[in-house]
Amino acid sequence: MTTSTTPQRTAATAAPVRVLLPADVTAPALARHEVRAALLRLGVRERQLDDVLLATSELVTNAFEHGERPQRLELEYGGGRLTLRVHDTGRMLPELRAPSPAEARSRGLVLVQALSVDWGFERCPGGKYVWAVFQLPDA
Repeated sequence: MTTSTTPQRTAATAAPVRVLLPADVTAPALARHEVRAALLRLGVRERQLDDVLLATSELVTNAFEHGERPQRLELEYGGGRLTLRVHDTGRMLPELRAPSPAEARSRGLVLVQALSVDWGFERCPGGKYVWAVFQLPDA
């Protein structure tokens, strides 16, 4: 995991997608819907979406439960790399920890780490971004 800055854009990056998220429990579902639609428009195949959509749910849910509230989701795709960022207004930084086998929850960042090629976070005005990078074949 990297805790410094969000990965830099490549020269062949598609126009970024930015989605404002509601401050309620519908945020993860809306985020998944928007990410799926954006990637399908770019020509990413349906079978390549599952890991990205699960990580999307986990990042937005974490922002909702551990941040103060998710504000927006940003998506960039180019050169076979997808960067997903979730901004929330919380000051508390994410912490990767191994969940106890008895816990039914607290596996979000463990899943994001397993599904992505890299993930991290950075503080920004008004809160923080938590991001994940995925390697997807060019559409």
